[in-house]
Amino acid sequence: MQKEKLEKLINEETSKAVSVFENIVKGQFVDSFRFNINSNYFTEDFITHDITQDKNFKEMFDTLRVFNDYPALYFFQINEKLSKIEILDLIKVHDSLKTPANNNFKENSSFLYVGKVTSCAWGRLIQHLGYHKQRKSHGLQVGLWGNKTTKDLQLSFTVIFFEQESRDYLVLLEKMLSKQLKPIIGRH
Repeated sequence: MQKEKLEKLINEETSKAVSVFENIVKGQFVDSFRFNINSNYFTEDFITHDITQDKNFKEMFDTLRVFNDYPALYFFQINEKLSKIEILDLIKVHDSLKTPANNNFKENSSFLYVGKVTSCAWGRLIQHLGYHKQRKSHGLQVGLWGNKTTKDLQLSFTVIFFEQESRDYLVLLEKMLSKQLKPIIGRH
């Protein structure tokens, strides 16, 4: 490819990215939600029974399904009084399941994980809870250890839905947010 064509292509793609980020700066999100998830309702029954239809979780999943085709950034927060060591030890017990990598942040954080999806945020949530039928996907598996903490987990799930044009650029925002929020789990 000629140098001029390559430069033109780079300029066009950069202009698209600038336009997407300008819209985000202006607050042009599709929608956002924060859900408090009561870990006392976690049960191994959800491995074989559909958690999305359970009375304690149905409203949350129904809301997320409305935005099935939208890309999103999401993060989990927990009780900041829980020690990072305790969380990591509880996750290690389920080492046979795929969990995201530990990061190198030493300090305690109320942010458990930061992630992004190109679509189907509700499906990704099921994976993180540990109740997805395909148990090969990486996820926090929080449903398997979240009700075993020494203090109340106080789990929340925040999701921000973006316009379709943002899909390819959310990886950048995910990395930047992770550096700022310093989640307990997930290496970016």
